[in-house]
Amino acid sequence: MVISSSEIEAQQELLTQISTPHDDAFKSGANNKTGKHIYWKDHRGWITLLPYNAVELERRIELGFTPMRREYGDFVTTIDRNWNSNTDPYKMLFLKGGAKEFPVEQIIQHQWHLNPPKYGNVTIKFPQIEGLDVPVYECRYCGRKFIEESHLVKHSSVAHKDQSQNAALGEAFRQVLDRPNTDQNELVNAVKSMVEQQNQVMSVLLERLAATENKPSKAKAPSKAKASTVVKAEVSSDKDE
Repeated sequence: MVISSSEIEAQQELLTQISTPHDDAFKSGANNKTGKHIYWKDHRGWITLLPYNAVELERRIELGFTPMRREYGDFVTTIDRNWNSNTDPYKMLFLKGGAKEFPVEQIIQHQWHLNPPKYGNVTIKFPQIEGLDVPVYECRYCGRKFIEESHLVKHSSVAHKDQSQNAALGEAFRQVLDRPNTDQNELVNAVKSMVEQQNQVMSVLLERLAATENKPSKAKAPSKAKASTVVKAEVSSDKDE
């Protein structure tokens, strides 16, 4: 979407009209942290909450952002029990019916198709994904869901390392059994390989356990320097007497 220079001027004029005396810092772009914010769409259509001031307006439009102030207003970001704009930046947009504005890719990225935002008894709905078949990859060990298979593989290899290794060995063994006319020697070799890998894992675990048990106590005898200091102090004390 290309915004004309006249539209930019109209936005700037509107910005001037809504400003109040205490808005001078926000108008100059010096108070983005506590100044007014609005929702913007970037060149992909993804939505984000960013400052809204005279400087940011022109700069972001040049970068391909589209302001959404006319449709959804502006906000002073807060961190309180009603709205923490750091952890829940899209709350105001959701409550104003803006869920329909999000591109499908952003919805999936935030996993809102799996766990839609909920405020009180209101569950946010995204009409743009109704009837859409979005693949979901669920962890067989903890039930956690992922939007990409690579994310699931990484999670399993870190959070469920032992279970994943056992499952991989079992799958390899099953594949050998499922082959037609499986050679007996091939089957025996597959079992040997599984046992060897399990033994290697056990060996590493036992070595780590032994190393932990054989660690010397952390308590150390006083160093020579400290012992010398003690002796000198005692001698000095005798002389004083």
